[in-house]
Amino acid sequence: MRQIIVFFTLFVLTFVKIAPATSNGGFFSASEEAIHQNRLNLTYVVNEAEHTVTVFTRIQYVGGADQFVWLFPVPNEPIVQFRSFTLRPPIDLEFLTPPNYCNHLYEVNENYGSGGPERDQPQPDNYTLIPGDDVIRWMQDNHYSIPNGVETVLDDYAAQGMSFVAFELAQNPEATSGYIGEVMITYHADTVIVPLRLTAFSSGILPEDIDTFYPVESRLPIEITILGNARYIPINMEQAIVDFTHIRSIHAVGNIANPSLSQITQSYNIQRSLALRQLNGNAFVTEFALRRSSLKHPYITQLYGEIPHDEMTLDPAFAPDPSAPDVSNVIDLNNYVEPMEFWGCSTRSLRYNDGVYAQAIPYVDVAPHLPSGRTRVADLWLAHPSGWMLSELTINERTVYVLAPEVVDETIFDDLPTMPMLIVFMVGFIEWSDPPRVPFLNILEQSSPARAVQPFYYPHNGNRATLAILTTPEDFETNQAMYEAMTAYPLTFQYHLHPTLRHTVFFDGMAFAYPEGWIESVNDAGNLFIMPLGSTGQNAPMLHIYPTTDIFEYTETSSREEKIVGFSEQLEATYNIDQQVAYSTITSYTGCEEITWLFFHANGRMGFLRASFSNLIEISAPEEVYAEYEDLFELMIQVDQLVFVC
Repeated sequence: MRQIIVFFTLFVLTFVKIAPATSNGGFFSASEEAIHQNRLNLTYVVNEAEHTVTVFTRIQYVGGADQFVWLFPVPNEPIVQFRSFTLRPPIDLEFLTPPNYCNHLYEVNENYGSGGPERDQPQPDNYTLIPGDDVIRWMQDNHYSIPNGVETVLDDYAAQGMSFVAFELAQNPEATSGYIGEVMITYHADTVIVPLRLTAFSSGILPEDIDTFYPVESRLPIEITILGNARYIPINMEQAIVDFTHIRSIHAVGNIANPSLSQITQSYNIQRSLALRQLNGNAFVTEFALRRSSLKHPYITQLYGEIPHDEMTLDPAFAPDPSAPDVSNVIDLNNYVEPMEFWGCSTRSLRYNDGVYAQAIPYVDVAPHLPSGRTRVADLWLAHPSGWMLSELTINERTVYVLAPEVVDETIFDDLPTMPMLIVFMVGFIEWSDPPRVPFLNILEQSSPARAVQPFYYPHNGNRATLAILTTPEDFETNQAMYEAMTAYPLTFQYHLHPTLRHTVFFDGMAFAYPEGWIESVNDAGNLFIMPLGSTGQNAPMLHIYPTTDIFEYTETSSREEKIVGFSEQLEATYNIDQQVAYSTITSYTGCEEITWLFFHANGRMGFLRASFSNLIEISAPEEVYAEYEDLFELMIQVDQLVFVC
């Protein structure tokens, strides 16, 4: 049986033999200059009728070696072409995401760009075909390094009758990374084998401070696309399965000012890597396997692996399996992840994210170090020692809040203060492009008194705050844990809406506080439920938000008055609420006047409800246990009225 054997490695000009290493392998440099392969993209076209394979190569690397050689083993004399190409159809992974119920959180879409390191694209334009039993002599004659252990591997390939295509390359002396220009090689073979054993060898030292566009990894990412007549599967390595239940968007609350367009792909990449690492890298993920009748070779398989350099002891092999099922490139995440969890719509999921959220802010439990005092400033709860007083100052036409042991005025900053204080500077909606700093407090830039300066954004009302502790170095050293907890407390978003209600959920432009031990979920109809963990259905106390259309049908052409009247009538029928009272309450809300919660006792439950523009919000419990939750419900209602934004 003929074999498709593709091997990618670089030998870099040197006169010193260097021992094999287990970092990024296959590249060998002169002197101290390093060059390392750090990504491999291969596309094969298998022509079963003609018993040929055409391989298209793309190799990324990092390092600054000026000259190197790329050796490519082939089983027989090849046809080599140097040109750019577009081979595979534009098929990519697609993710169908759950509905986003907290997309009204304000996000700052600021993109910061910077120049990358100097990159190069050395383009092969000539080659030498070297017999396998002559490759070592050829390397010696041309002064290429032969690391310890490489001869054994080269001899093994030579014993299989392999020859080597040698591409001698040079890159810009200023470059520190790049990729080798496209090469297309055709030869006779039937089976796909990718020998990687030589890529475990490398030479030279990569400086720790080298500025690289492509990071050097201890595992080599390998993407393989095979076009043939059937799906291809690995035959000497495992097939890894990605756990889609752990894929998340970037956490909406924890990253309100750091949106990313690629967060879902990033989360998928993390889970893909975890699946491969559980098998120690000796596996491939089949990302998709699809039949495309429009192609000359109608089946396309894409596989991905991350091989540790110290595990490159065998050559991955792939064979067609006509009985293997298709693998769609469309991943419907609705089948795997609950919407509120996926988007990170609650502060609870930020606390218990278990590392599954892409770029989620680190959660720190500051509660053990927080002082007992609480003050609400500009829709933000702040912690401070008991007895501290709030002062509202105007400096440089900006409002600045100061919490300190006594009331202060603007003159407090004429000299270097010695009294400890928590300073809060708010930035409103129109100023979000400004640097998040306290512009007037140049004393904060002095090294001695300024400590724990924390700029951050917080959700729902579009504010940004900068918090700073200003005190003496001696006092800061004594109370450092407390002061750092005071500035970090708002960043955790725990007790965000109230000091005794730990969590907050953001849903359809609204925010609701709820206690520790409760959990949120959304059903297929878009109903939000928040109830004690382990509770189910109508037997549980809950906060329930559901579309008004669930109890009253109306059309797009219905007038506002028709909607209010019909909704009021239905509230009376469903909840035993007087129609006139319901009408007045809904009118006040839709007119942005006030929030009024209405008490009800119906259908075996007791509680309160109110309307929003498109939802009905119910906080209730079974009538037999209502008394246990009455105080909690009243507190949740008070918080809702306090934070109401029309």
